[in-house]
Parts: sequence; structure tokens; C-alpha cells
Amino acid sequence: MEKDNMKENEIESKAKETEAKEEVVVSKDNTISKNDESVANEDKPSIFKVICANALDQLLMVAFSALLLLIFDLVLRMFQYRVVRDNGILILMVAGIYFVFNCIYDPLMKKTKLKNTIAKKILNI
Repeated sequence: MEKDNMKENEIESKAKETEAKEEVVVSKDNTISKNDESVANEDKPSIFKVICANALDQLLMVAFSALLLLIFDLVLRMFQYRVVRDNGILILMVAGIYFVFNCIYDPLMKKTKLKNTIAKKILNI
């Protein structure tokens, strides 16, 4: 009976040792190891890089919106029409194009091969 208890105690102690070995260990080279599997620790980008990437994306979208307005104007000129040259109307048209493009830009870019926006790719985020 005592031998059975000793064997049970040994089995429980071995189980506790293996549980302790299975805990996550972070080494000096910033890798996480668990059960002999090494997974690289993801470094989060700094807030400055994220803000710069978002600002660059917004500038790219404004430039693209203005470019689309110019293309639209050229197409209209082929049919002898013109966009009204009032500054308020031009700004409103660019803002409308920008709003639509801003809504679809991020989800669309994440579905492409890049898997990220243009500015995040440029800044390696």
C-alpha cells in the first residue's frame, strides 16, 4: 500500500515538473519558447511610426482624390463639358471623393498582396 502511494506521489511530482517546463520562457534574444517551439516575439511599432504612417496614408488619399478630379475633368472636356471652376465646388468634390476613398482604402489594401497600407509598407510597420 505504501509503495502504491509512493508511486502515485512520484507520478504527481513528475506531472508537476512537466507542467513547470511547459510554461512560457522568454529568452535574451526576445524569443518565446514553449514545448521546444520558438516563436518570435512581435515588436510593436512605436506610436510615432503609426501616426506618421496614418498621416502619410491620408496625404496619399488626398492626392489620389485630386488626381481623380483632374481625370474626371478631362473626361468631361472630351464631351465638351466642364467642372465649375468655383473653389468651393472643387473642394467639395475632392472631399466627396476623399471620403469614399478613405472608407474603402484600408480594407481594400489589407485584401491585396501587400496585406497592409502603402505607408505602413514604406515605414515597415
